[in-house]
Amino acid sequence: MKKHTLKILTVILLAGLMFFTGCSAFEDSNQDNNIEIIKKVLTNTFTGPNEELIKSYKSAEDGNHELSTTESQSYYQDHFQAYFTEEYYETVAKIGLVSEFHINAYRNDVQMKIKDIRVEQNEGADTSYKFVVRVQVGQKEKDVTGRLGINEDGKIFNMMYLDGYELVRMMELK
Repeated sequence: MKKHTLKILTVILLAGLMFFTGCSAFEDSNQDNNIEIIKKVLTNTFTGPNEELIKSYKSAEDGNHELSTTESQSYYQDHFQAYFTEEYYETVAKIGLVSEFHINAYRNDVQMKIKDIRVEQNEGADTSYKFVVRVQVGQKEKDVTGRLGINEDGKIFNMMYLDGYELVRMMELK
């Protein structure tokens, strides 16, 4: 009887251990995936503008606003929409949260290039992350810091830059 009870207890303990180990691995995998999503969005935001966007912005300058709007909306949908919740993407597009840096780089005839991206999960908050992006514009570099929230589906539902204006200002002073 004791051997039988001991075997059952051993099986229960092993099953419990495997369950908790599996959950922990899933959480780590989810966090790694979230960080990759965040890095992709930051890379798309702080690189360029590329030829496709430059063409779109030139169309606007040449008076073809309808074509320019369609081209730039298509670009931002292709490069950003999949990473945001549906509701928040509408806000992002409306306020220019990701496009403002491309537009300012174009207006000041400069290119942005990523030198480094650091992303870390905020302590005690599964959905909250902070980031630092080192952006090169010409020979100068500027760190842009910010915070964002990402849901369990891997979609960003909130994002803010704490010092993005300083990067725009650096572009203007090139």
